[in-house]
Amino acid sequence: MANELIAPIAEDLRKEDRRFDIIKGIEHIKAKDEQMIAALAAAGCEAGDWVVKGANGLEAPGASASASTYPVWVGNDQLDSKATGKATILVGGGFIYRTTKFAAGSYTAGQNLTVKGGSVPCAADTGDAVLCRVYTAPDAQGVMEILVLNR
Repeated sequence: MANELIAPIAEDLRKEDRRFDIIKGIEHIKAKDEQMIAALAAAGCEAGDWVVKGANGLEAPGASASASTYPVWVGNDQLDSKATGKATILVGGGFIYRTTKFAAGSYTAGQNLTVKGGSVPCAADTGDAVLCRVYTAPDAQGVMEILVLNR
């Protein structure tokens, strides 16, 4: 009878989430809930993605880098965001996070990163808005540490 009050869990809560794990500087984060445009909500937006703050709400990054691009802390894969249509983004910087969500390529510590042509950080070209930097290069498990810059 006691088992009747236990809700089934479809996800292994012991498994480490490597999409967006803040490891240093959590005291510097400034979280803000923002409405997602319908196209972004339909496409999906989860922790570790980056989004652009536009006039009508959060949208997917375009082909060129924009300084108004922010990391998603809570996306629409979470129940509260599904209910409200909002995602929680982190404005500001000064924190380091560990992630598996970055564009394929070769990275070195200190390398400038931006977000363009996708929803994850990639190497910045000359003239791109620099949003973050590689703190530690990807390890054997494909995990990289990223320093988000104040801007």
